[in-house]
Amino acid sequence: MPFEFKHVASYTVLQSEAPESTIAIPGHPPKWNPFTEPKKLKSDGLQMEPYLKNDLEPLFRAIDIEKPLLNMDHMSLVTDACVLRKLFHYASSDKQHSLHENQLWSLDTEVSGDWTVVFRHFRGRPWRNPNRRESLGYGRNFERADTTNAIKENAEHQRIIRYRIAFLRVIVRYEVDGFIDNEPSPNEEPTASLELGKAETTSSGLRILEHGQKVSPRSIVEMKTKLVSPILFEDVACQLWFSRVSNLVLATHDYGPFTPPEVKDVTESLKYWQEKNQKIWIDWPAV
Repeated sequence: MPFEFKHVASYTVLQSEAPESTIAIPGHPPKWNPFTEPKKLKSDGLQMEPYLKNDLEPLFRAIDIEKPLLNMDHMSLVTDACVLRKLFHYASSDKQHSLHENQLWSLDTEVSGDWTVVFRHFRGRPWRNPNRRESLGYGRNFERADTTNAIKENAEHQRIIRYRIAFLRVIVRYEVDGFIDNEPSPNEEPTASLELGKAETTSSGLRILEHGQKVSPRSIVEMKTKLVSPILFEDVACQLWFSRVSNLVLATHDYGPFTPPEVKDVTESLKYWQEKNQKIWIDWPAV
């Protein structure tokens, strides 16, 4: 569990001065390229989040282009990994994590046929509001210091996967921090070209470029930073599980100074975490 895991599609949100939002499909995640000596980083400060007028449209556009034969009528749920994480903590009565920094949250749902689209919405704090700025600690600058971008205008990279949990067939989207440049196995799909392909603009004003390169799901890496005290695996296990990411960087710092980071394979730790929470999986799909 989960079963029938498959990569579906991906896209990169591009920074642009144009009035319309722009995405590249399949896009390309940042490449893991860590510094090798201790390094002091500046705080992220207040940063503007990428803004898309219709946040769900890129997900469906990417699926239409990369997996046009995928039958969405067979899916029970289309959502983000962060939504599944919140529902899991709710089902487990883990108030500390489910409220996430004491925020109240609600979910907006839209039913279409036999499947349900769910995306997160925080009361009093709209998601991806173009006028909102947020302090992000050191995480964003840590990611920039440890990665390089094949797509210069990369603002964020999103991946879309599918799998089955109990009786639910789910489409899950999650944001990617980076990838490890391993050689692909013979069974993996051939990579797409980074050459720029055709471009189109949808009726909603979303500009789509066919541009980027596919990378293996096994190469994706999640990066976490924390001030002084070590990061507990329990604090990140749920996010990794729903995103199906098994490469993890845990970096601690003292207001900026970082030691050279390392990637850990947490596959076995995730299996243990799954078994430890076995009772919750009985109730979670019903939530």
